[in-house]
Amino acid sequence: MSKPGWFSRLSGRKQEEEGAPPSPPWAEAPAEDAEYRERRDRGLRELEAGRLEEAMKALGRAVHLRPDLVEAHLNMGRAFQRAGKIEAARQAYLRALEIDPTRAEARSALAALPPPPPAREDFQAGQVLYSSTTGAAYDVLEVKKGGFGAVYIVRHEKSGGLRALKTFQARYLWSDEDRERFEREAITWVMLDQHPNIVTAHLMESIEGFPCLVLEYVPGGDLARLLRKGPLPVKRALELALQFCDGMAYAHRKLGIVHRDVKPANCLLAEDGTLKVTDFGLARVFGQAQEGLLGLSGVGLEVRSQYTTAAGTPRYMAPEQFRPGAQLDTRTDIYAFGIMLYEMLTGDLPPIGRAAEAHIQANAAAYQVPEGLQRLILGCVEPDRGRRPADFGEVRQAVGAVYRAVTGRPPPAPAQPCALGRAGWWHKGIALGELGRYDEAVACYDRGLDIEPRDPRLWNSKGNALQALRRYEEALACYDRGLEIDPRDPILWNSKGIALQALRRYEEALACHDRGLEIDPRDPRCWKSKGEALANLGRYEGALACFERALEIEPRFSHLWNNKGLALGALGRHEEELACFERGLEIDPRNRPLWNNKGRTLHSLGRYEEALACYDRGLEIDPRNRLLWENRGLALKALERTREAKECSRRAKELGGG
Repeated sequence: MSKPGWFSRLSGRKQEEEGAPPSPPWAEAPAEDAEYRERRDRGLRELEAGRLEEAMKALGRAVHLRPDLVEAHLNMGRAFQRAGKIEAARQAYLRALEIDPTRAEARSALAALPPPPPAREDFQAGQVLYSSTTGAAYDVLEVKKGGFGAVYIVRHEKSGGLRALKTFQARYLWSDEDRERFEREAITWVMLDQHPNIVTAHLMESIEGFPCLVLEYVPGGDLARLLRKGPLPVKRALELALQFCDGMAYAHRKLGIVHRDVKPANCLLAEDGTLKVTDFGLARVFGQAQEGLLGLSGVGLEVRSQYTTAAGTPRYMAPEQFRPGAQLDTRTDIYAFGIMLYEMLTGDLPPIGRAAEAHIQANAAAYQVPEGLQRLILGCVEPDRGRRPADFGEVRQAVGAVYRAVTGRPPPAPAQPCALGRAGWWHKGIALGELGRYDEAVACYDRGLDIEPRDPRLWNSKGNALQALRRYEEALACYDRGLEIDPRDPILWNSKGIALQALRRYEEALACHDRGLEIDPRDPRCWKSKGEALANLGRYEGALACFERALEIEPRFSHLWNNKGLALGALGRHEEELACFERGLEIDPRNRPLWNNKGRTLHSLGRYEEALACYDRGLEIDPRNRLLWENRGLALKALERTREAKECSRRAKELGGG
């Protein structure tokens, strides 16, 4: 077998001594205190002069040089605060308190900031979660947090199977843009066929306003935990490297996915030792969300790296990942693989950036890394990505050659993706529906029904997609087909009732919801839908009773608190109505309809300033919502702020307000 071009270049090559590019800041040795003081003093002078951009740049360099100093973070916090970056300032003061919890100056600075945006609690162990996407219920068994995200180990109540739910930590999820970005990245992962070396992403669920990615549960730990016990034998390291290459080659070939955060912690190990890659694309989502929340977009990398979760893990990141706006491709992941493979063989983790290559070249022999593996690793960690292998297929070929040389046996054949079954087509349909691609979702459900035409779940989901396309009669036909197969499926009865409501056939809808409740009187969605049908008929007392019954079963269903509030408002019980909206916002503080309805109720009670604050909160979440602009204008008009009210009316008309 001939060597690939990059492999041939590496055979016996020497490190160039001259003409090498200078090391970037992240590869430099720690600076002397004199440089820190010079940057600090320059930054404080710029701050005093009101040159905020220059001040943040100099103070950011200072905090990068001495991140262990309380003073450095306090100065950075002051610069952020002067620039109006309140949440970034809060983060800087909190970092100062982490270093010295007794520092009164940091406590005072923190206390002087405006209150943070409303937040809610993360899900808790022992809690039951209800999906508003599929109606599934999950028991939370374990909670894991790290960086920006959270992972919940859950048991599916109906099947008893274990799953992992990946989502944001609650305090960080505020913007609809962040949620939509997470959904887009996560659903790309869902669209992959099942592969033995990739953690299967089953579907997206919306739970209490959170986008939750439902993942295969892998109980064997991860590669990072294994490496804490020491370096691996060469044969085992090569076996895992081959499996990693198979998973990544498939992901890149199938959908062009760039992982961006390859590291041992993102390589899970099944109980039989099989490696499965996880967390495709999520590091970028979390990093962008945090930068947006803190107002750090456009601020230098050195500052962002102190107060955010990077879109990657610095010790494994390729040099191009440190350049804002750089286009990344599969070779970026190949660089991280080279670092990880070296760590697997040696237990040694090289320094960040361009210095990694020289470190590996200087130290690999001392760890008795076979020469062929040294060449392979150095090819992967080339600072110039044009000199790295082109793709993971090429890397696998090189790993396989080393495997044959070390073991005397041919490498295992590449793992192949599994053919999609009806569950796979169902999951893809759900994912496409979450993206609003309902026609494609219908096609997926049809593919699943070709495999198993008697699956009521597929008939229900196809009906839901047709409903979203406003093809109500076709949707009803799907529900009826599902009910022919399983007349005791409460989900199908509920879905049929919702379609009938869309057609304003409320009495028929009520009959469907009642059938569902006869089968499962503890289904909160059936109670909710029945309440909505009664409200549409003007029977508000009955609707209120249904919403209260649903809340007894699922008290953390924010949409139910909204519905209960609306029913109370229709009955003229406005203080109770207000309390319901507030309870819903405790659960889901980024729920735009709840902010609008709370503002509307406060307005009706003559509490115009409070109403205005609610509309402003809603517009933070959805600045293009016509109704919020209209209601904000009405509150301003009631406060006799006529000019501002007219501006709101103008904005509403631009958005289609008429």
